[in-house]
Amino acid sequence: MSSLTAPPPPRLRGWDLVWRYGICIAMYVVTLVVTVTVRGDSPEFHLPWWLFAVNAVLGLVALGIIRFRHRHPVAIAVVLVVMSVAGSTLTTVTAWALVHLAMRRRWREIVPITALGLLMGVVAVSLQVDVFRTVDPVGIPRWLVYAQALMWVVLGMAVEVSIGVYLGARRALIQSLRDRAEHAERNQELRVLQGQAAERNRIAREMHDVLAHRISLVSMHAGVLAYRTDLSADQTREIATLIQENAHQSLAELRAVLGSLREDRVGDTQATSGAPSGDTIEKPQPTLADIPDLVDDARAAGERIDVVSEVEHPELLPTLVGRHAYRVVQEALTNARKHAPHARVTLSLSGRPGEGLLIRCANPLVLTDSGVPGAGVGLLGLAERAQVTGGRISYRETDDRRFELEVWLPW
Repeated sequence: MSSLTAPPPPRLRGWDLVWRYGICIAMYVVTLVVTVTVRGDSPEFHLPWWLFAVNAVLGLVALGIIRFRHRHPVAIAVVLVVMSVAGSTLTTVTAWALVHLAMRRRWREIVPITALGLLMGVVAVSLQVDVFRTVDPVGIPRWLVYAQALMWVVLGMAVEVSIGVYLGARRALIQSLRDRAEHAERNQELRVLQGQAAERNRIAREMHDVLAHRISLVSMHAGVLAYRTDLSADQTREIATLIQENAHQSLAELRAVLGSLREDRVGDTQATSGAPSGDTIEKPQPTLADIPDLVDDARAAGERIDVVSEVEHPELLPTLVGRHAYRVVQEALTNARKHAPHARVTLSLSGRPGEGLLIRCANPLVLTDSGVPGAGVGLLGLAERAQVTGGRISYRETDDRRFELEVWLPW
């Protein structure tokens, strides 16, 4: 049995069905005409008229039942092979049934029916020689007559089975190639969807990391203006100026993030055209060296932060790791400002080449928060960043009511 399973033979439609039935009907008519002509011109032709009528009726019956070959392929083949003993008008229809059966490429069906066909060939020869005497082997050994007849039967069935097996194998191969193409197309669509989802997650993570910090500062300053009625005009103007500056910085960082997300596409365009693109957004990505500015902004907003930096040779830190380190510190300070406003935050950075970069951030747990809405995905974003760089993250609540965050990035 072939490794490729042949699909069921398709149901014929239109011209494919017409020309097959046309050949069978034409051969049926030709066989009847030849039989009548030979009987009328040869008095020694011993075929009785009733057998001629049976031959004609069986041919019509065969043309009628061949349409059920899809529903009962084995039964139809068996019936036609047995009926072909008594009628030469069934030859073409029987060949069609055997080819159709062989297209299924099931040898447990082909072998028994082939053996039955050989047996029916022996019976047909015996009837022609001994009963109806349509064949008179004068001077020819009887075994040679049987051998010649069986040779033609074997040759005919071998050709029919070979054609059917070939067509079945070809159909199985085409079906296999079609299935592979459809599978490859589905995989391609899945990869596109996964790529789109990954890009959306990347955009969401960058937007969250950049905007959450600035928007939380703007919210805190706006809250002061909303609830403090004892501020002087200079203090109000100073807070409004801080809000304006943070809003401008938010827009600048938003443009920077969009420029980073478009970086690959712009690079592909330049590589293709060989010329720089006028749409390229020049933007230095924040790294470990920008963390002091980040801390100063947070302190200016009223956040109390103690920083301990013990990073050796920070200039050797890879740009990618430095960028993720900046985002980790930014998210840690933003979370502390949201969930523990006005609490003292302890930020610690340590590490060296070969040991990695360790970032620790701790703050007391308080019962109130700043009222700044959040998406609740800050820690998930940090976990994704750590996973992207091959690092790890852990966070916990200590017994003395403190929240501690620890992120290790490879270096």
